Amino acid sequence: MKRVLISIVLILLATLNRVAYAASPPPQVTADGAILIDANSGNILFEKNKDTRFFPASTTKIMTALLVLENCKLDDKVMVGTKPSSFVDGNKIYIFKDEEFTIEQLLYALLLESANDVAIALAEHVSGTEEAFASLMTERAKELGCKNTHFVNAHGLDDPNHYTTAYDLSLIAKEAMKNEDFRKIITTRSYFIPPTNKQPLKRPLNLRNNIVLNTKYHVDGADGIKTGYTTIAGHSFAGSALRGDTRLIVVLLHDKKPGLWEDAQALLNYGFDNFKTVKKVSAGDVVKTVKADGTNIEIPLIAGKDFYYTCPIDEDVEISTNTSLPRGLNGTIFKGQKLGYEEFISNGTKVGSIDLLAGNEMPATILHNYNNDCKSKINKSYSPIMVILSVGAITFTILSTINYTIKRRRWSK
Repeated sequence: MKRVLISIVLILLATLNRVAYAASPPPQVTADGAILIDANSGNILFEKNKDTRFFPASTTKIMTALLVLENCKLDDKVMVGTKPSSFVDGNKIYIFKDEEFTIEQLLYALLLESANDVAIALAEHVSGTEEAFASLMTERAKELGCKNTHFVNAHGLDDPNHYTTAYDLSLIAKEAMKNEDFRKIITTRSYFIPPTNKQPLKRPLNLRNNIVLNTKYHVDGADGIKTGYTTIAGHSFAGSALRGDTRLIVVLLHDKKPGLWEDAQALLNYGFDNFKTVKKVSAGDVVKTVKADGTNIEIPLIAGKDFYYTCPIDEDVEISTNTSLPRGLNGTIFKGQKLGYEEFISNGTKVGSIDLLAGNEMPATILHNYNNDCKSKINKSYSPIMVILSVGAITFTILSTINYTIKRRRWSK
């Protein structure tokens, strides 16, 4: 009896330990707006006022850098414009009218030194004016799924019409982290802009991200992204960390200091300690095959992108699928053409979807020729000669059977 009781107690303790681990509570954060997402799956692992609008301060420069990288080459030359950008408030490296840089040099100044004068120079280089560039920023944010974001400048200084949310900024940060050049710049510890045609001295730039640097706030795998601060906006931060195939992104808006780095560290470690990311499908995988209408011609359906899902680290989530395809597959089908989509479902809830693309091309002529060949074979099978021969054979068989039956009756008598 004693052994039985001990066994029961051990089982209960083990169960309680598993439940406590699975239900590990998220940390308390001082930021008024916060979010933690899995960059691959998009799943939200923690949120606090994720859709509340705040001033983003210099985290704005994540979008500035993204647009510059999407519209320029690193070795493109930039001639500083006539706008006296060195007189802008906040951080700057003091650039001069007609001073020449490369895009790469200015991006290091933008993301490491958080230079506001550089943000204006880059905006003018891409769009002609900072106002036009800000409109481009807002449009790009909408394309990424941001619904509560509006930009009026490229640097992030406070303006009533310049705002974002923790969730929206996480979408922008997630997109920026897909860019290899962006990732390289934001993890560079130090960089020197060489002397220019207007400045005989080198300009030193240094990383100031405490979760990346070897500080007490360091997070294993941390590789970004950007800080921001104004008196009104408070402290803001978008951070990233990668461990294995799992990338987590944290955003903190209107935070306090101390509080900012503690929040970032606590949320990222909470995410890695309590959740895991599983890849269900890889882009390019053949998900299934379908036949073109009325044929045996098979068309492979290719996954248009990777599909990941995130779940508690000690759980295995069952994922079912539901395929949606058009009623008919006929006419010309081009390789890469979207033919339908695959939904992924967990516990009756849709958790994501991917496009299904044609794995090869099928010109309409192939389908036409296939159908014609089938009709031709059918017509040949039922040609007049074949019909006469078939009828004759059937008649002969019937008469022979009748004749044989009559003879057998006579013999039996």
